[in-house]
Amino acid sequence: MRRNALPHACALPLDAFAAEISLHRVSFLEESDFQPQERIEPISSLEERSLPGLSVSADVERLIVRHPKDPRSLANGTSAYPHEGVGFTISLDEWGQVEFNARYSDWDTGTWWYERSIYNVGWFSREETDRFTTSRPTQRTVERAMLR
Repeated sequence: MRRNALPHACALPLDAFAAEISLHRVSFLEESDFQPQERIEPISSLEERSLPGLSVSADVERLIVRHPKDPRSLANGTSAYPHEGVGFTISLDEWGQVEFNARYSDWDTGTWWYERSIYNVGWFSREETDRFTTSRPTQRTVERAMLR
């Protein structure tokens, strides 16, 4: 698989519905020839788990999804992410997508790399393993910095 042919969404395994809140992470890394590597992590509360470039909170009737600036990214100049912090809300049986890119560097070795991250956030009343792959997001935020 080529780096620019990676999917924007993957089907959810049934294990993702075992907990009320789950993080289903799929990574496509160049060193593994872009083959998907999946991991499911049950989360007891939204405040428990922070993810680079994603903030999710909840009130009674909706999820609030934001794209905060990733402090690890070298593209954090004032013009790199002009709409940083923007987001959206989703209600029950809706899902949204946050897509952004970043450039990172290992401070010890000087090695740098680019990443494109896509977070699909859904709030579902029933198990729908193919929801992300068979429907369009209700809300979508795309933030692509000009990386050099």
